[in-house]
Amino acid sequence: MKRGLSKVGTTSVFVWVLTTCLFSSAPGDTVSVKDRSPLSADAIAVYKVVLQSFAEHETGTVNVASVTYPLGDASTPGFLSEDADCLRGLQMEDFAETARAVHDLPATVLPGPNLRLVRRGKSVPTPGLLSLSEIAFDKEHRHAVVGYSFRCHGKCGGGRTRVYEKVAGKWKDANRECGYWITQFIRSAESAQRGREGE
Repeated sequence: MKRGLSKVGTTSVFVWVLTTCLFSSAPGDTVSVKDRSPLSADAIAVYKVVLQSFAEHETGTVNVASVTYPLGDASTPGFLSEDADCLRGLQMEDFAETARAVHDLPATVLPGPNLRLVRRGKSVPTPGLLSLSEIAFDKEHRHAVVGYSFRCHGKCGGGRTRVYEKVAGKWKDANRECGYWITQFIRSAESAQRGREGE
């Protein structure tokens, strides 16, 4: 798994995955508990900001998983622990809960007509499926951490986890990268290493 700071932007990861992949699955296969409580206004606003970054750069339909995935679950790509460098100085609220719970996403999180919610188990048309993690907020609700992941047909995909900040009542990307992953890059590096070892 590749982790750490990255200058690669949201759009470039999404475009790379979109153009190199073809089938889909949601991240992580662990058993999670569905939280029946409605999402807070802050959570909906954060999801809208994340999804807007995809909607602005995609002319076709963006398929969004209708259920979130756990943020702090070690079995999911881009696993984030509470002591991660990107969270330094933040006192997180109920961080452990984000490793267990998932939510159904309401249609109100979709900021534009070119995004649609797709139920798990339904076939996903090309290009693939964008999934959003649970959100961890700091105790003051001025910072939020969220992951997103794009899977295309097969096992290729990519995603990242980032911090968002509330400024003057509006959520925006705080430019704090918590980590990213791209499966094809990782497989290619491992294949190259095996090839060198076999020479």
